[in-house]
Amino acid sequence: MSTQHSGFPPVPFSATYPQESFRLLELPPELVSLIESQDKKTTRLTFKSAPASSSKRPPIAKNGYHEDAGQGYLHLCSDQKVWAVKQVSTSNSVYVTQTDRPRVKRRRIEDESQTNGGSPMSVDADVVSTNDVEDRAGITTISQVRNILELIEVKTTESDVETRIRDIVPLYTEDDDDEEMGVNDIRGVRLQELLEDVSAPTNAILAIAKKLFVFSLSRKKDEGQEAHRIYIPTSTLLLCAWKAFFQQCAISGVKMDEEGFDGAALRNVLDDLTASENDSTHGEGGKGSGTVIVSVVKAILRRFADSSTSTPTSGDVDYSGTNQVLDTVPTVTSWKDTEASEQVGRWILESLRRESKPQSSAKQVQLDDFRRQWTEILPDSWATKSCDVAALVKSVDGVTVACDEHGNEVLRFADPGGFDDILGIGNGLGLGRAPIKSAAAKATPASNAVDAAKNEKKRKWHEKFGAQRSVAAVKR
Repeated sequence: MSTQHSGFPPVPFSATYPQESFRLLELPPELVSLIESQDKKTTRLTFKSAPASSSKRPPIAKNGYHEDAGQGYLHLCSDQKVWAVKQVSTSNSVYVTQTDRPRVKRRRIEDESQTNGGSPMSVDADVVSTNDVEDRAGITTISQVRNILELIEVKTTESDVETRIRDIVPLYTEDDDDEEMGVNDIRGVRLQELLEDVSAPTNAILAIAKKLFVFSLSRKKDEGQEAHRIYIPTSTLLLCAWKAFFQQCAISGVKMDEEGFDGAALRNVLDDLTASENDSTHGEGGKGSGTVIVSVVKAILRRFADSSTSTPTSGDVDYSGTNQVLDTVPTVTSWKDTEASEQVGRWILESLRRESKPQSSAKQVQLDDFRRQWTEILPDSWATKSCDVAALVKSVDGVTVACDEHGNEVLRFADPGGFDDILGIGNGLGLGRAPIKSAAAKATPASNAVDAAKNEKKRKWHEKFGAQRSVAAVKR
């Protein structure tokens, strides 16, 4: 403990009331470095709230905390990571102080009193009126901190982020889209709302949005202003957009599978596609289908094109609501041809499932018809290398290859209710939500055993009560 020199004047120390409410936030070293860095490209740190986890898996302890420690807490999110904010109490005496100047304080009190038309107010008794004391600055406490906020790093999964995005962003369905999961009210949301409501790193949200082909549309408000909203396209809309783009490439003489795909040629194709779609929908009441198709094509290109453009971060997002991140056209250097071919095949499978007529107990389509439709809308090199029907069918639940009564190979589709299970990013068509299972379907052997034990106890209770009544009757 340091010793104060005898010639050094005393430092006035006081407490200011009413006290303010403060909490201390403990930052990990990486966040401190991020905040102190002078990076011109600002990284946005956002506090978000998240609902409690609906996962049935037991939590796994890790570094003293459970795996689900982030659920139900306030979250601090950056581009790369997310932390759960947890409040803990402290037994240490922590005070927040500020410089106190008695003379300035006295004058402020007197000025306020005169302004209010009253007599000068008296000051605290511990403030000495001696001039030399009032000239010296002191220290006053404005708050005593009793709670500290700790940051616990939380690992997010793709499935959790995808679920939250699907809960927020609506599906976009045109009038002729009979997909059961379509919505009639397509009001849409802003990209800013999505980023603020999903408790996950910004990069993870934008990456999953790209996998879901999230696209942006500009809508006219009643006041004439433009409102930019984002949507998730249905498989019908995705297939329609891909066919329109592939056809326009053929008309414009652009081959997608050529080496060194020209970015300027891609821009010309999109411009021609925009003009063509707007001309074809000009007489349809101004529904704007051409704009929708082009916007979905851009979303498809962002996912299937190997681009030289870097991954967008929160610094790239325009929070004014223009959604520029979801309206850009990537600079194509090459294509993810295998992934694109497989995804197009899945869209066709979903389209055939809805269009096929029920036969016997399942729906079926000629295998040659499916192969022909698939290869017709792919570049020749893609169709030769990537169109493996057997592998595609194996990767999709609810579809099997069988032979009909004439010995021809056919695709048979399970009931549509079960087919919806395959509509996720990792295991299906990349669209839709898994169906909600009934209470009977959710029953497990463990829960059945518990119910049986409860019923057994009820029966024993009735038997015991009946025996007591019998004994009482005999005594009488």
